[in-house]
Amino acid sequence: MLNSNESTKITYRIIDNKGAAKWLYCELGVEYDHTGKPAVLRGFNQDITAQKEAEQTLKQSEANLTAVIENTDANIYSLDKNLRYLTLNTVLKKSLLREYGIVVNPGDEILKFYGDDQAAISQWKEIYAKAFSGKEQQFTQEFSTGGIHRFVHFSIHPVWQDGEVVSLSCFARDITKQKQAEAEIVLLNESLEKKVKERTAELVSANKELEAFSYTVAHDLRAPLRVISGFVGILETEHAKTLNDEGKYLLSVITQNSRQMSQLVADLLELSRVGRVLVSSVCCNMQEVVEQSLEFIKSSEGCFRACVKVQPLHPAKCDPHLLKQVWLNLISNAIKYSGKKEFPQIEIGSKTSDNTIIYYIKDNGAGFDINLSSKLFHPFQRLHKKSEYEGTGVGLALSHVIITKHGGEMWADAAVGQGATFFFSLPN
Repeated sequence: MLNSNESTKITYRIIDNKGAAKWLYCELGVEYDHTGKPAVLRGFNQDITAQKEAEQTLKQSEANLTAVIENTDANIYSLDKNLRYLTLNTVLKKSLLREYGIVVNPGDEILKFYGDDQAAISQWKEIYAKAFSGKEQQFTQEFSTGGIHRFVHFSIHPVWQDGEVVSLSCFARDITKQKQAEAEIVLLNESLEKKVKERTAELVSANKELEAFSYTVAHDLRAPLRVISGFVGILETEHAKTLNDEGKYLLSVITQNSRQMSQLVADLLELSRVGRVLVSSVCCNMQEVVEQSLEFIKSSEGCFRACVKVQPLHPAKCDPHLLKQVWLNLISNAIKYSGKKEFPQIEIGSKTSDNTIIYYIKDNGAGFDINLSSKLFHPFQRLHKKSEYEGTGVGLALSHVIITKHGGEMWADAAVGQGATFFFSLPN
């Protein structure tokens, strides 16, 4: 109805010619002539689609937020400056009613929860005062109710408006199960640590016994080997004329095998010794160590055909005497396994990677099947026949032990007939 006293306001929805929904706001008014009869109808329309959509989005957001607050397992509430509830979710209401028999609604003072407990009231007043001063509060409290011990984590956030804190947004979550799980993990870790220590002690004891046994066996084998070698020498010097060709051949076989056995015993003793030795750590000029190793090999084994190219090497903190043993083993192997090539080539170099220095020695020799590399660093394991290349298979195992005792690693890359590259790393 239109009259002279008021205008009519209408909000309605239409579908435009493109099929889109639109919201319009319409305001109508009537002007009357001097006789009091309606003379002119005036009005206007305004497109309020965007406003309506924003209102709908806001309502949906509020509904979603309410759903989240009501369906979470946390106690959520807000407080005004008088420490009265502005809002509180159903979870908190049910929790207070179930555990303390307290019915709480918006407008109630939160501190009535503590009754006559002045210590608790004073404590919480101080906590809320700090929050109202603008400092977020995060802490965990222990509660005991009905013989049940619980842990509750509180998170209290100031709500700012125009530069001042007008209210507090508070969250309280029961973390008792989490605390119990943490305590169980601590006990489990302590139990595991105890077991690890016990097993480690057992392994250390077993290793010591094994090392002692290996050393004793290797040491005791030397005496009979010396006797065998001595008698073989006597036969060769004093009775060779009385032996026929077969006897001389058998004598040479005994000599060869006794020498090999002596070398195996010496290698075993050296492996045992290196396993027990304490590693020193000094600044080491690796360039000098490699050059000294090359000179030693030349003087003890004679000249070799291989062309050895030594790149500038990074210095390292290590035991130079033990590292010299590593280089002697690696260089000797490279010379041995590239010796059958027409132009044997050996390259030695280093590089840095993260917190380590990586050294390498590369040859163009016989190489090996990379699928068998797991055998490389085990004592007496060989990837080539003895008839092809001499050796006991202890050198690489010895080198691996030395590098491991320095906190480094050793590995290799190779292909059959295409040479091999051995790497080892040291902490930088």
